[in-house]
Amino acid sequence: MLGADVAALFPFASAVQNWVTGQQGNYGKYSNPDVDRLINAASSTTDEAAANRQLNEANRIIAEDAYVLPLYQKPTFVAIYDNVANVRNNSSLDAPLYNVGEWGLRNN
Repeated sequence: MLGADVAALFPFASAVQNWVTGQQGNYGKYSNPDVDRLINAASSTTDEAAANRQLNEANRIIAEDAYVLPLYQKPTFVAIYDNVANVRNNSSLDAPLYNVGEWGLRNN
């Protein structure tokens, strides 16, 4: 849930505004003190592994609260010529263009 929303590439980038009590992006007014603590801790650490653990725990709590019911996943269709390499989907707002610097032509 937290890492799967269509947002930035970093899983905690939008977590604070979407899930923490009183934030502007928290349109449903979801509130859970444990989730607030975990997400705030994840957003303020420089330890990526610790942030991922905290966000996964927050995600588990949100799922148990049954606050969000995902109805579908955002479909993305990518069509390229077979001589183009390294094009792949990414569910962020950047979509397939997120790694455009890695694209190239294959030697056929």
